[in-house]
Amino acid sequence: MIERTLTLRDGRQLTFAEIGVGPTWLHCHGIPGSRHELSHLEYQLTNQGLRIIIPDRPGYGKSTICQDYSFKRHTEDLAELADHLRLRHFSLSGFSGGGVFALTTAAVLGTRVTEIRLAATPAVPLMPSGCMHAAELTTNAWRSAMEDRSRLASELTPLCEDAKGMSAALRQSSGEPDATYLAAPAVRPYFEQSTVTALSQGATTAAAALARDTALMVHDWGNGVADLDQPIQLLHGTQDQLVHLPHQEALANYLPNAKTRIIPETGHYGLLKEIWR
Repeated sequence: MIERTLTLRDGRQLTFAEIGVGPTWLHCHGIPGSRHELSHLEYQLTNQGLRIIIPDRPGYGKSTICQDYSFKRHTEDLAELADHLRLRHFSLSGFSGGGVFALTTAAVLGTRVTEIRLAATPAVPLMPSGCMHAAELTTNAWRSAMEDRSRLASELTPLCEDAKGMSAALRQSSGEPDATYLAAPAVRPYFEQSTVTALSQGATTAAAALARDTALMVHDWGNGVADLDQPIQLLHGTQDQLVHLPHQEALANYLPNAKTRIIPETGHYGLLKEIWR
């Protein structure tokens, strides 16, 4: 894995990791997540002949905070990163909440994005009112984001003070398949490293980034997403306790061009290794 930093046109720093050589995918990490989200898959992805670029969104890792961050600004950042890497075309992937960022970016960049793959992505605005279909930890964050983003940031700040505590809370909420998967020696240190990286700018900054991204995810996604005509693949695990399977069903109904893959006996985080298979 190679780590680099790009100075964006507005002076902000965008840090990203790069794995492998081959057809290029820009990957949108989860909430929380970081450029290290796929570190445990480096060997697999390299052997598959893929090149995966994973940027830290503002406030995560080493990427400079952005006070007016939005789906539009996220798209501009990824487009500038792609220009810097001399990518005329590329594919987009997104994990969990990052899947929404991938969708909204593809809606703007159009044919420059050749393919989209989403794993365990929540579809909160598409769900019937009050039907969250997710773990208590997740639904509490979603409801707070809908009502008051600043309050959610305050609620998350104590949790963001302890990366190991955050990792433990995510493991405990994710169910047995993920608990087993994340406890494996080949996975756990990388999962914890990604969480540490996500929170590395301090509890206040990290909590604000998490609250911001969650608020963007649970509200209206804007125009164009339902009209995407690139190949789209939606993946979900049957044992995902953090984001339940009805979210994939809602996305499939919303994205008529999408194909679905349901992975048996797989939880939320275990789905990461399936995205490019």
